[in-house]
Amino acid sequence: MIDVGQRKYQLTSTNVAGMQLVFKGDSSLFSVNTLDEYNHTYKPTSMNLVLYDSFSNEIALDDNQQPVYSYENEEWETHLSFNTIGSIILRWKSSDNDVGIQMCAVIDARLQYLMFLLKSLVDKSVKDSTKTYGYTDVDLFIYLVAGLNYFNTISPVTYFTLGSIPAYLESSIMELSSLYAVQAQMMFAIDTDVTYNDQGLTLSIDHFTRLNSVYTSKITEMTEIIKRLKWTMGPQPSIVMAFSPERARAYMFPSQVLAVGFPYFAFPSGISNVLSVG
Repeated sequence: MIDVGQRKYQLTSTNVAGMQLVFKGDSSLFSVNTLDEYNHTYKPTSMNLVLYDSFSNEIALDDNQQPVYSYENEEWETHLSFNTIGSIILRWKSSDNDVGIQMCAVIDARLQYLMFLLKSLVDKSVKDSTKTYGYTDVDLFIYLVAGLNYFNTISPVTYFTLGSIPAYLESSIMELSSLYAVQAQMMFAIDTDVTYNDQGLTLSIDHFTRLNSVYTSKITEMTEIIKRLKWTMGPQPSIVMAFSPERARAYMFPSQVLAVGFPYFAFPSGISNVLSVG
């Protein structure tokens, strides 16, 4: 069995997956332990490592980047560095056909800064950038990815990546990312909330209802704000003017069915009657 370490996503003793954060450009240590059926450390004949990016494309490794066995630490080790931010999958396979999967998230200084901002926003237990009680750094990274993906899917669709977030969008991404932290807390609350009744006395711990109220109102508010924001990010509309509106519409937009009314704003993704825009 290959033990990838007690990181995020520890599943079972025979099917494990780990995740760690590394800094862009740094040489980072990756290691796994190999255990026999009795959970005792042992050394297989060889260990092979294959890397994949987030699109399942294999990343070529030099022979000197393949793992070697450290007798001092009794584990297989290799040092790797990455020049782009994003997610990397590491697939370890021993000569005994044991397989272990790790996930590596490559971050840079700006992304680390965004994680600190998110940590200060969502961690209720302690407002301290050096500690995290409620959420790990891996959690924060995942929430940032999820928040950015949600931002991109709000119409009109955008294609920002973690490395291309404009500074003026940081606060919006923070707000959306915090919603995933609240959602995670809601899932935790389902198992921990309790109501106890005894001889007319009631003890009720109900975090889920309050968290759900915050989540619902916030996601509705942010979705509307971002929709309006995105319309200001694209090319500004032009006004179509003509003395014969019906003929102008038929000539310029022969394939579109337009409502009665004039003038019209011509947007890149469609036509909207200026009189009906709220």
